[in-house]
Amino acid sequence: MRYLGMVPVWGLFAAFLILHDGSTLFVSRWALNTVALTHMITLGILGNAMLGSLLQFLPVAAGVRLAPANTMSLQLPIIFNLALVGLLAGLLAWPWLLPWAGLLLTFSIAFHATGCLLAMRFDGKKTLLRLGITLMLVCLLLTAVLGLLLTLGFVGFFIIPMPLLTDIHAAIGLLGGVVLLCGCVGSVIMPMLQGTSAVPNKLLRYWITALIVVLVAGVVLRSANIIDGDGFAKLLVLPVAAFGIAIIVFQWRAPHRRNRTLIGFWCIGAMSLLMSALIVLWLSSPYKTLLAGVLAIGIGLPSLVLGMLLEIAPFIAWLKLQRHRQQGSRLQSVDGLFPENRKQRIFLFFALSALALPTAVIWPNAISVRLAGLLLASAHGLALFEILSLQFRTRHRVGARIDTQEVRT
Repeated sequence: MRYLGMVPVWGLFAAFLILHDGSTLFVSRWALNTVALTHMITLGILGNAMLGSLLQFLPVAAGVRLAPANTMSLQLPIIFNLALVGLLAGLLAWPWLLPWAGLLLTFSIAFHATGCLLAMRFDGKKTLLRLGITLMLVCLLLTAVLGLLLTLGFVGFFIIPMPLLTDIHAAIGLLGGVVLLCGCVGSVIMPMLQGTSAVPNKLLRYWITALIVVLVAGVVLRSANIIDGDGFAKLLVLPVAAFGIAIIVFQWRAPHRRNRTLIGFWCIGAMSLLMSALIVLWLSSPYKTLLAGVLAIGIGLPSLVLGMLLEIAPFIAWLKLQRHRQQGSRLQSVDGLFPENRKQRIFLFFALSALALPTAVIWPNAISVRLAGLLLASAHGLALFEILSLQFRTRHRVGARIDTQEVRT
């Protein structure tokens, strides 16, 4: 929860930056405030969600036994988020902070990813799922190292091809990191939590193979200048489009739909990713790159992780209550801890922001940008309030039960 609790916090920061900087954010992908906003989302929202969810998903769904938490691992979320603050401060105000922030970010990500990799075992159980997550962790490590090189190059420590390395850094991080993890997790949670039919292993195997082949081929071709940035993007969106189509098809044909709010979040995520892919493949427009980026990075991927966050948080709270449950007492259900109507309010504001953000890119003006910022702030602010409220209620109940046990003793 130290990781997961920071997801709506960074969502609020991103919304405040949109409100503060307005339409200047949607001029160029290379503007420093746009780069800062991108990293608020990719590291603040997606990064915290990925690192936190891995700690739950690997033992529960992938059968991977992680080492017990130690003092260092408990401080990693603090180090990671403080380093992200330093990175943003370096981009927006004090460039001298960038190398130090890059070092801390690389350390925290590498420590986390290495611990997960060392715990991974291939014993014939859930091999494909574990292989996909292993490849994702390798991509996460490569993304962190490339990010460190970019921070050093930005301050002039040495000369590097910044546009080329930026494209490769983004491709490995988003496709090999976020999308690959969402695909592997989705193969488990869609049947489990959304009531879809089981994802065939053959389909998942083909998709993981295609994603890795496309990513490696794209990086090689881009590095050799055989394709430009536009061709690179067109190649990379193919597995993203396949992922989005798969979500829509499996949800459409679900035999037993449940957790409709989660289905809604994943539906918005899938449609946004698919629209982003279509824009990259066929649209020819000055705002093509920014619009595709907002749809994929600003709406699509955060929609997937925010929907899952609203399911993971009450489950973790339920586990905590389960550990302190008195013998013979009844325990409230997971759904009772976080009722569906509370999730639906968050979903409503997020869905409205998903309409407002592309509008702010196409018609950037004070009204459209502020409306997008306010709606995004409302969605993440409400999510933060609900998570904090859930944590408070859980601590209160645990404390009351511990006090009761002490009195009886």
